[in-house]
Amino acid sequence: MLSTPNSQAVEFSIDEDSMTARQRRQSETMGPDWVVAIAMGDVGWLPHTENVLAAYGALLDPASIGSARWQSSSRLEFSQRTRPREFMRSDPPEVVYEVALQGDGSDLGWSLNGVGRIDCIGP
Repeated sequence: MLSTPNSQAVEFSIDEDSMTARQRRQSETMGPDWVVAIAMGDVGWLPHTENVLAAYGALLDPASIGSARWQSSSRLEFSQRTRPREFMRSDPPEVVYEVALQGDGSDLGWSLNGVGRIDCIGP
């Protein structure tokens, strides 16, 4: 279990008879690309590949966690970004695709409420 704030997609096995749940996998591991989402997001299973697609809605730079004030007027004080990622359901999880959307240093920021995969059609 991680003691540092992070955001992750978690898969559970649920036993309805015994009313228990067991964590099977999580999408994030500590490292240079770990994420902290302050709002929104989405996760889904991709049946064709059996991968997981996660949308981390509104990300903060992990270095900003201790200094961010959480009033709505302070949202422009930090660069909000987002990052959809597709993971293989492996241990540890392997990122197979991601897009990082970051602000340009101005008041521009990014957030993401949901994500979906569109397969390419063609020769």
